[in-house]
Amino acid sequence: MRCLGPIALGLLVACSDGEANKAPARKEPVATPTPAPAPLALPVAVDDMIDLTGLELEPTLRKAGGKGVLVNIWASWCGSCKKELPVLTEMIAGLEGSGMSLLLISADRTADRAKASAFLREHGLPLPGYLLAGKVGAFKRALNPRWDGGIPATFLFDSQARLRYYWAGPVQGHEVLPILQGFLAGDTIDGEFIPALSHGTQR
Repeated sequence: MRCLGPIALGLLVACSDGEANKAPARKEPVATPTPAPAPLALPVAVDDMIDLTGLELEPTLRKAGGKGVLVNIWASWCGSCKKELPVLTEMIAGLEGSGMSLLLISADRTADRAKASAFLREHGLPLPGYLLAGKVGAFKRALNPRWDGGIPATFLFDSQARLRYYWAGPVQGHEVLPILQGFLAGDTIDGEFIPALSHGTQR
């Protein structure tokens, strides 16, 4: 079952010895190039969880490096989510050295971040975890416009933070592993898996 943030410009005067009567030569001011915008500062962990907005998702994915990132949206109150997290974690661990990493993003409310953190710690899941922050609409657009906000939901991104595959609802290992293996092998795997019947609570 789906469980569906005053400087004056001085002109330099050059006057040679014995040429005081000549008009002083003026050096034209040199245009100062416009500085490039500062790069977006990525969020840092203040506990076991990092607040992550839709704007911060792409640079976070790129920072992960490797060949790809499997993103899973879950919540501490979602039973199906908590069942599949160990499966996904074990699957990525089995692909060690392949360049795949796992990013777990909790859809818990800010007041429940401690519950999300506790679940990750108790089950030995990757830390720090991330907490969906900011406007949900912006996060949906950053992940996949087709995502309806229901959880669990899983997304495969490549090294350029491009979405390659999307699973709506709970997933099982045999539904994900072949896609990851094909992706790592360079196969064309772009697509999505959306069950015909999906029910749950919207975030």
